[in-house]
Amino acid sequence: MISLLAAAGSKAGRQGKRAVSCEFGGYMSENARVEAALGRLDRAIETLSQSVDKRQTRELSVKALQDDLQRLTQERSELTGSLEKQKKRTEKLEGASDEVSRRLGAAMESVRAVLDRHGG
Repeated sequence: MISLLAAAGSKAGRQGKRAVSCEFGGYMSENARVEAALGRLDRAIETLSQSVDKRQTRELSVKALQDDLQRLTQERSELTGSLEKQKKRTEKLEGASDEVSRRLGAAMESVRAVLDRHGG
């Protein structure tokens, strides 16, 4: 291990670079440290980018659901108005039907009375 440390130190000294302890018990040059740090930074940026994409997708989904809810609420309001209009129309038609039925019954009674009087 000492020979590796000496070799790493002397090589770093010749290249004008500092030898830095590595987590695996060896030494890394400053360039290697920078490269490792850049790799970690790239991975962190990629992870952040993926998180942002997921968040935007969720926000778009929430926005779409909110838009759907607003549209369905509007449709419900329109359908409620239409239903009320149809109920009033149905009540009016039922009233007219009752009146026609009453008049038809009265007309039939009149015809029977005329037939009874004339021996029909």
